[in-house]
Amino acid sequence: MKLGAALKALREDRKLTLDELADMAGTTKANLSRIEGGQWPRPELLEALAAALRVQIYQIFARAEGAVVSTADVTNGESKVLGAYRAMEPEARYHLEAVAEALSKPPPKR
Repeated sequence: MKLGAALKALREDRKLTLDELADMAGTTKANLSRIEGGQWPRPELLEALAAALRVQIYQIFARAEGAVVSTADVTNGESKVLGAYRAMEPEARYHLEAVAEALSKPPPKR
């Protein structure tokens, strides 16, 4: 399997469209289509794609070589939140983490 085919398989595993993954990775649908068709992505785009797909870059290459790659059972919504988080500046991440922590606690008893 080639790199582009591995990326496409991971995208399809997560039930993402070309448009959705392209948006999450900060590229265009056309560019992503070319990559899935065999064009090599820039290293920074490969990092963004890996983040959006919730995998490490080595897992993409392992899958391209035919290895079985274990991926967590994460919902599409969780994937979108993670992709957005990874695209944030450090200060925004800090604030989002504080909000997430506050929301995950049970409400105080009255």
